[in-house]
Amino acid sequence: MTRHVATATIALALCLALGACRSAAPGAAPATGAQPAVAAAPADRPPEARPGEAWCRVWIPPVTKEVAETVCVRPACVKKVPVPPTYGTRTKLVCLAPAQIREVQTPAVWTTRVRDVLACPEREVVERVACEPGALAAGEVQCDCFVKRVVPPVYEQVEEAVCVEPSRCCIEYQPAQYQCVEERFILKPAHCQEVLVPAQYETRMRTVICTPGRWEWRRNTDCEVPEGLTALEVTMVDVAADGREEGIFRVGQEVRYELTVENDVGGKALDGLKVVFQLPPELVFVSGSGDGLTVVGGGRQAETSRFALAVDQVVSLRLVARVVRGPAQGNLIQTVASVVAADGSELVHESESTTIEGGR
Repeated sequence: MTRHVATATIALALCLALGACRSAAPGAAPATGAQPAVAAAPADRPPEARPGEAWCRVWIPPVTKEVAETVCVRPACVKKVPVPPTYGTRTKLVCLAPAQIREVQTPAVWTTRVRDVLACPEREVVERVACEPGALAAGEVQCDCFVKRVVPPVYEQVEEAVCVEPSRCCIEYQPAQYQCVEERFILKPAHCQEVLVPAQYETRMRTVICTPGRWEWRRNTDCEVPEGLTALEVTMVDVAADGREEGIFRVGQEVRYELTVENDVGGKALDGLKVVFQLPPELVFVSGSGDGLTVVGGGRQAETSRFALAVDQVVSLRLVARVVRGPAQGNLIQTVASVVAADGSELVHESESTTIEGGR
């Protein structure tokens, strides 16, 4: 929804006598300039204001000065710094191979020798022999004769193995083997050293309020409304046909526009006014009504009967239109209501944007 005032005369009428200029919200300080946390706002109405005078709430900013101050940006602390280990070198005797004892078996030494072996020992044998008869006595007869003789022994040569040197077991001792090498060793292990880091300070400027800001009423002659100036305020909203809030309207649905025309305090009474409605191509006029007024029209236009508007009087109007098609582009359409004077001049106009579902 949009609410705006279109003419310069309405802009002047917004800052009326016995009212505040609407450049700042009541009791709120402007965003620029330093101000205290609690700033007392003036009364809702200016004191001793006379009819026709315009008084505005004015925020007087505080008086400040820059003060240098020393700020600790980093407090003192103890920092632990790692210290690497310290190494040295030294000579070391390293055993490459340990001492060894082992048994060594030496085989026997043999040779071949020839030796006489008794094949047949010496023996006596009796053999028959033919002997000539010897001196025999009468009547003796010599028969078989035998002889006994000795047969010498018989020897044979035999080869046999002879152990020249018997087998033996020897114990061998092999001493250990050593070598001198250089090795690296830790003289001092790694550790953490505590270092005191001093505090760090900076000089910074700080804004100090010498005099706090304050509100006060001040007369504004540029904002005063001349006597008899037209001061109209028009508002228009769109709702459903039954008065409910309706964000999006569809084709075939009815839209009701509710319009209020107010003649603000400080203006003058007006007569012969009428409201002219200009509908977009997506809407057609259906009906209208108002506070003792009639609304007639057709198609995309409608207007009210003439009416008078006294000072500080409000007139309410209602216009019903039907959605006949979707917008050609986007989904927003705009309806305009103009307040026309008796001489036909436009005093003020108000527009309202309506959301239609879907396009062509």
